This record gives sequence, C-alpha cells and structure tokens, in this order.
Amino acid sequence: MGKTDDQHEKNCPLAGVDRRLEDAHQLWHRAEAEYFDPENFRMFAQNTIQTLRTVTWRLQNHKAIFADFDAWYGPWQERMRADQLMRWLHDARTKIEHQGDLEIHSFVRAEILASYLSSEVPRMEVRAELFATPMELLKGIPKDALEKHVLKNGTLRIQRRWVENNLPDHELLDALAIAYGKTKEIVHDAHRHLGLPEPMTVDGRTGEKFDAPALGWRMPCMIAHEARRELLISLTNGSRLSLVPQALNLTEQDRKELAQKTDLNLYSAMKEKYDSLDTLSEAYFGMIRQVFNRDGYHVPMMFFFRGTELVKFFGYEIEDRAQKYVINRSLAQEALRYGADAVLMVNEVWTSLMNEVGPYEFAVDAPNRQEALTMVLVRKEGDIIHYQAIIRRENDKPALGETNVARNGATYIAAPFYEAWGRPIPAEWIAKKPPSR
Repeated sequence: MGKTDDQHEKNCPLAGVDRRLEDAHQLWHRAEAEYFDPENFRMFAQNTIQTLRTVTWRLQNHKAIFADFDAWYGPWQERMRADQLMRWLHDARTKIEHQGDLEIHSFVRAEILASYLSSEVPRMEVRAELFATPMELLKGIPKDALEKHVLKNGTLRIQRRWVENNLPDHELLDALAIAYGKTKEIVHDAHRHLGLPEPMTVDGRTGEKFDAPALGWRMPCMIAHEARRELLISLTNGSRLSLVPQALNLTEQDRKELAQKTDLNLYSAMKEKYDSLDTLSEAYFGMIRQVFNRDGYHVPMMFFFRGTELVKFFGYEIEDRAQKYVINRSLAQEALRYGADAVLMVNEVWTSLMNEVGPYEFAVDAPNRQEALTMVLVRKEGDIIHYQAIIRRENDKPALGETNVARNGATYIAAPFYEAWGRPIPAEWIAKKPPSR
C-alpha cells in the first residue's frame, strides 16, 4: 500500500490538509475491504466521500498563509465545477448530509476472455439479485470454429460492481479513487504554490517512490483494484484460476549472491542510459539473446519503462493460451499502476506462415511451425517494434538465427496495454480476420 512521506508531514504547514487526504485514502481501503458486505461498504464509501470534501475545506481554512489564495484557488474551483465526477462528489456529499444515503446498487458482470481485444469479449451485466448463471453467455457463442476456440482457450471472469444511481458509467470505488486523485492534485499544487516540498508517494513495503502525476495522482494501490474482487474460471476444465505475475525485486544480498553465480556484465544493458526507446530495445534484445545462448531458453518476462527509465520487470509462467489472455490484461493494469509508458515483452513462441493456419488456429497448429525468441516494444506513443530470432536445434542444442526487426503490424498482444493507456486500437487490427490472434 502506498503512503505519503512521514518526514514531510512533520514540517509542513499544510500537514492537516495532508492528513485529511490520507484519511480519505484509508477509508477508501476500508470500503474496498467491505466490498461484499453491502451495509459496511455503503458506510465506508459515504465516509470517503465526506472526507474528500473536507480536504478542500481545510485548504480554504489555511488561506491566511497564501499571499493570493483567491487568485490561485479560483481556477481550481472552476475546474471542479466543470468536471462531471467532481460535481457528482459535491452533490453526493450534500445528499448524504441533508437527505440520507446514496442510492447504490450491486451488479454482477460476467465476461468471457478469449481474445486480447475487448471488442471481442462477450459480456453481460445484471443486478446482483438477478444474477443466476453465466450460461447465457455460453449459449450466445456461435456454433463454429469460434466456439471451439472459446471453449479451449477461454476464461470466464465474474466481477461484482457497485454503481451509484447518479453516476451509472462508473464503478463506485473507481470513481472515488479518481476523485481522490483530482483532490490530491489540488493539494500538491498548493504545496508548489507556497514553495513547499511536495509530499511523495512511497511504497510502504519497499520504499519505492512513485510518479504521482503519471498515476492520475492516485495511490498505486487505488489502480487496477478490480482484480481483487473477481473470479476467474477456466472454460477448459472448470478450475479456478489465480494468475499473479511476480515483480522481480533484488535486495543487496540477492545481488551479491547473483554476482558470485553469474557474469553480471551479461546484464549491463539494464544499467546503461539511452537517448531513445529504439536504441534501448535494440540493446535489450542483444542482452536477451546472450541470456538465451547461456541458458538454452528464456522465461517470459516484461520490462516496464517510464521514458527510458526501467521502473519494474516481471517474470511469469504461462501454461496455455487462456492464461495469456488473462495475464496480459493483468500486466497492462500493472503498467498503469507503475506509471509505465512503454513495455518490452519477451517470449519464446511458435511462428508460421499465415496461409498455414485457419480461422482461430495458431502457429502451434501449423505443420511447418518454427520456434523463435521474440521481444516486442509497445509504447503509449510511437511505433511497435518486433525483434525475432529463429531457434534452431541441432543435436538437442538450441542456437539462434539472425535478428529480424519489423515495425507495427497487427499486434494483438499489445491491445490490453493500448486500452489501459487510452490509446485507440488501430482499425486494421480489428478488421483483420483471425487466425493470428
């Protein structure tokens, strides 16, 4: 869970404002913890709303320490009045104080994940008390090659969602997280305007500092929280899935032990400074090749970058295509959580000619398939870059062919990241007929 810097609070004249903002953060987590208890969820959600509204009141109570408070705060007031969600927050607090409880309803959303594209995800959403079974979703699947693909590679995801009557397009907890971020931005600007050090967002466990603007000013724990209230069920065998990519964090002791076991120069690309992601990705694929040549394989990994700065990297295991669809969505939300605007995806894959596979078939099904080591650079802005080297096995010893580099093209594995970043999915990706999805 994120927290604000403790030392800052001791010395800051706006410490009372900062504490009230932290109170709202903690109440938000209490509401999250009570998500499946309607009465407790309602109580803590409403307390979060009321507390968020008192943050700006407290700020106004400190106007004496500003030389020009009205000139500074006036534009912020106009922005809040023009913002639909902040107007809702104001009206919701008024209703709670003077009229009674909010009118909130619980919905159940069920959807089948059998594609990287959200536009291809069949879903249904009904009031919780009306939800009986997701079988209606399964009945709606066409009886053709798509049905076989879905039943073989699909995952049923079931989520509960609370919605307030006057904000029907937002899940309530997510709306409060966004409102928290918008309020926090005002508080940070107050610190800047007064020439005060701004509070830092710090991971309470690791000490890692987060880029608050890149997170929409929310705490990282308030992003991608829907995964904590969902159920994943394999359509292949009915088993419950729990897929959690593991961030690779090395302690100083880990580094010392690693240095004794391996040549750290192999990973020197991760320590260099780069002037562009194009140069960075070229160097990283060179490193990936070296690791493969040493070990004879490479595990699936993702590297997250903010600009050209490495902010996190993950290793994960994938047993089948169904898990790919799920874990890529999960990692896209992690990229959002860490404020990453570029991702390197490393995998060993099967490749084939397009005419060797039919609709909803894949390279693994092709008679003349080949193995390849691949890396894909996906970014919030700019081209996708593909790196690939064919894996050849001679006497069971793997060797890599030359590196081939290509740009753009339909890259469905990137779709969850585009959607997380708000980048439109290219029309040609959607128009292109399966088989490579």
